[in-house]
Amino acid sequence: MLKKESKNSDHAARHSFILIILSHGTNDAVYGTDMKKLSIPAITDLFNGKNCPFLVDKPKLFFIQACQGKNFDKGSGDTKADGDLAEYFSRLEMAGRPKERTDSSDVSVPTMADILVAMATTPDYVSWRNESLGTWFIIALVYAISKYAHKDDISQILTKVNNLVSKGETAREKFRQVSQWRSSLRKGFYFFPGLHQS
Repeated sequence: MLKKESKNSDHAARHSFILIILSHGTNDAVYGTDMKKLSIPAITDLFNGKNCPFLVDKPKLFFIQACQGKNFDKGSGDTKADGDLAEYFSRLEMAGRPKERTDSSDVSVPTMADILVAMATTPDYVSWRNESLGTWFIIALVYAISKYAHKDDISQILTKVNNLVSKGETAREKFRQVSQWRSSLRKGFYFFPGLHQS
């Protein structure tokens, strides 16, 4: 399915590509519906400049909600968590084009340029979810985009996501989590959120 999507010529008329994966996972890999492991670099490579010429010189964003291992994070130091993430987010107020190019043959950029990968958790660690609200990472991502996309680029938004996720703590065991992201974007990436309402 991803191979087919990477060959889709419709990408030539688009300004960016975003892929969101919610699955189970292990270190730098996710599991498919067949429970076979697929490495995250293999996924991003399908859409790099060499394998997907329709996306050359365009931002390619990957958001991965999956565990990256089996370790549990008890936190370190004396930092106080804000309690269960469901309680924390319930206190938050939820609010709030370049010329099309069909031929990329005249553009030359590094193969792995313009790729951003945002992960729910760090290598070797589990990712947490709230049974009624969903995963900590996706809750934080949706909140941060809805609240800040009118003024902040994706790097600023994802730094806020890291901060929000880090404030969570499981109710009984007091486990923690922090998301992370890596990027080879060469320009600021802004969503188009429409009008912002305070």
